[in-house]
Amino acid sequence: MGDEQIETKYDIVRRQFAEREDAKREYIQESAQFAAMVANGFRSFMGMPEQYEHSKDGITTYRSYVPLYSLEEDGSFTEETFWADAIGHYSDGDFNFGLGIVLEPRPNTYPKQVVQVKVECTRKPSSEEVKIAGKAVTCTFDGKESPDISKVHDLLFELLNNWLKARWGDPDSKRSIGFHLG
Repeated sequence: MGDEQIETKYDIVRRQFAEREDAKREYIQESAQFAAMVANGFRSFMGMPEQYEHSKDGITTYRSYVPLYSLEEDGSFTEETFWADAIGHYSDGDFNFGLGIVLEPRPNTYPKQVVQVKVECTRKPSSEEVKIAGKAVTCTFDGKESPDISKVHDLLFELLNNWLKARWGDPDSKRSIGFHLG
């Protein structure tokens, strides 16, 4: 009969909340892992360098060929350094992020143009549905690995090529596939 404590209703709710927060944290980490596989895998898929040198006012910095963006409510993109800042999570389990693709006419030359892409993801049991510009692919995903992530890379490559083949100045070409010019 000593020091036994009776668990209160609040203790039960607090424990459940802690479990929910742990699951949420795990989900956010898994989302970041998947997004990194999309971005880093695309850079590798394309054979792109990792970074390029950018000089302004005598200061040299290095920028990614596949920059990360958070998506704002007004549809604009804000460049981010960390996945935690780039990914927007929704209470229903969906998440999104922005991805940039730096284009240049020849290696290490200017002008450079960033094509910005909105990537929307929906978690399904053992998979992620990825939607870009109204087209969707589903990839297996166990929280750590996605053996068929190349489906997303193929889709990005197809959409980028279609956009590049569109007539310059055609306003429908930008909106029709969901790319934004930065």
